[in-house]
Amino acid sequence: MKALVIFFCVLLVSSHAYAADEHVCVYNDSELEKNHQIALSYEMDGNYDDAAKLYLIGAERGYVSSLGGLAFLFDGALIGGNALETLKWHTLAAKCGYAKSQSALSLSYIFGMENISKAEAYAWSYVAGLQGRKRAEEINKDLGEDMHPLELGKAKELAKEYYENYLKPFQ
Repeated sequence: MKALVIFFCVLLVSSHAYAADEHVCVYNDSELEKNHQIALSYEMDGNYDDAAKLYLIGAERGYVSSLGGLAFLFDGALIGGNALETLKWHTLAAKCGYAKSQSALSLSYIFGMENISKAEAYAWSYVAGLQGRKRAEEINKDLGEDMHPLELGKAKELAKEYYENYLKPFQ
């Protein structure tokens, strides 16, 4: 299924937002950034529940850093949740160009997550690698070497689509 992505820019009190698959991606918002910084300090102090509450506020409003922060709290099993919840938040962050979540999605396949295909793992590792994630580049290379040529061709098409939809608009 090809995702139709309409990108637009909204200027609201120094806030920049973009739409990715009907989900708004916010990059600059002073209020959400303050909440995110407080969430980070809670997380560093081991207060994961309060960190999650603040990350959730930002994530629900599309603040990309908070989407990633919440995903990694779930990913590390630091708060209640499950693999599908982790996948949900990583996917939203990845579609907003967040390289750490793109890389995490490629690792999900490596670690046996059934909700992500080898082609998707290849595509996510490709776009994360383009953003300097060295481990993602290695995963991409390993996945490509392990694929049948037809399968690799389809994965490369998907990687191009992911680049166009989930990286290029945010550069």
